[in-house]
Amino acid sequence: MPFAAALSEHPGAAPATGEVVGQVLEALGAEPDLAVLVVNDAHREALPQIAATVRRLLRPGCLVGTGTAGLIEGAREVEQHPAVALWAARFGPVEVHHVHTARAGTGAPGSARPTVVGIDARHLDAAAAALVVGGGPGIDAVDLRVAIAATHPHLPVLGGLVHDHRSASAGSVVVDGAVHTSGAALVVLGPGQAPRSIVSHGFRAVGSPLVVTDADGPVVRAIAGMPALDRWQALAPDDQPGSGGDGEWSPGAPGSVRLGVVLDEHPADFGRDDFRLVEVVGFDHASRGVIVADPVEAGTTVQFHVRDAAGAAHDLRAALAGHDGDAALVFAGADRGLRLFGVPDHDAAIVSAAVGGAAVTGYFCAEPLGVGTSGSGTHRSAATVALFRDAP
Repeated sequence: MPFAAALSEHPGAAPATGEVVGQVLEALGAEPDLAVLVVNDAHREALPQIAATVRRLLRPGCLVGTGTAGLIEGAREVEQHPAVALWAARFGPVEVHHVHTARAGTGAPGSARPTVVGIDARHLDAAAAALVVGGGPGIDAVDLRVAIAATHPHLPVLGGLVHDHRSASAGSVVVDGAVHTSGAALVVLGPGQAPRSIVSHGFRAVGSPLVVTDADGPVVRAIAGMPALDRWQALAPDDQPGSGGDGEWSPGAPGSVRLGVVLDEHPADFGRDDFRLVEVVGFDHASRGVIVADPVEAGTTVQFHVRDAAGAAHDLRAALAGHDGDAALVFAGADRGLRLFGVPDHDAAIVSAAVGGAAVTGYFCAEPLGVGTSGSGTHRSAATVALFRDAP
C-alpha cells in the first residue's frame, strides 16, 4: 500500500526524528512523492533540524509540515507531551508552493479582490485538489478559498491553517528545505489524486426547521412569526449550551450555536447535509432578534444547531458513515480534543476505525478547510478529513 504513517513520543527531537523516519522507510521505502511532517509545541524550536533530517534520509519529492499544539497519528491524539508524526504517500505528481494571500484592486471602495501570492493560477489547471498545510501571519483562509475559486471554482481545497488571520503569532511552515514563520504550504495534487473530503461540523440540530418571517441584514428578527430570540429560548434548556435564561451569552458561548440555513427548499425532510451553518454571534434585545455572521433572508427555512461533545461525536461518525480509505489526513478544530470531549484520542480513534487502522496523521488547527455541502470553505470548530485511496 503506498501510504505510511509513524509517531514518536521520545522527548528528544533527534531520537524522535530517527524513529519516525525509520518506521516510514521500513513501511514504504525512500523517495515518496509527498511527506507531511507534524511536530507539537515541545519540538517546535527543533523543527528546522527535524525537517532537514527527514529530507536528507527519506528524500521525499515534496516535504511539507507544521508545528502545532497537538497532533494526530493513527488512533492517538498527543496534546500534552512531546511528539513527532510523519505521513508519506507514493501516488504520483505533486507540487508544493509557499503562499500568502493579499488584496489587489483599483483603490475604489469595494474593488479589492483576494489574490494568492507564490503560485501562478496555471499551476492549478491540471490539479485534482489543493492541500493547505501550516499557516501563520499573511494567510487568510477565506481569501485563499475565494482567490482559488475565482480561477478554479471546482477545485477541492482541503487542509488546515494552524493560526487564523486574526492571530499575529508566528507559524511554523515547512516547504521542502525551508521553514517559514508566515504563509502556508500549498500542495498541488496531480490528476487522479483527489482525496474524498469529509467535513464534520460537530453540531446537532435542535427544535424544528422553520421559516424566517422577518430579517434585516445580519439580524433575524422572527422565525415562524415568533421573535427569533423567543424561539431560541423556547427550546429545552439542555439544547442551549452557553446561554442563560435571559438569552445572554456566557463566557464560553461564542461559536457554540449555529443557525442552519437550508440549501434546497424542496425536500420534505432535512438531514445533516442539507444545511449551511451560519454562526450566531449574539442577540438584539431591542427587536428580540438573533444576530448571525452572514445575512439570512426572509422566506428561508432555518433550524438552530448546537455544539456539545455528544453532538460532535455523533456528527463525526455520521459524516464518515459509508466512507473508507487507505489513508487519511485529519485537521481538527483547536477547540476539539480534550477541551471538548474530556477524554484523549476522540476524533483520531473514530477516523482510524473508519479507515481500518490505515495511515492517519493530522493536527489541531484554527481553521480547518474542506469541501462541505456548499463547496470548499473554512469550518471553524469542525473536523475535516481527507480520505485517500490506493489507485487501482
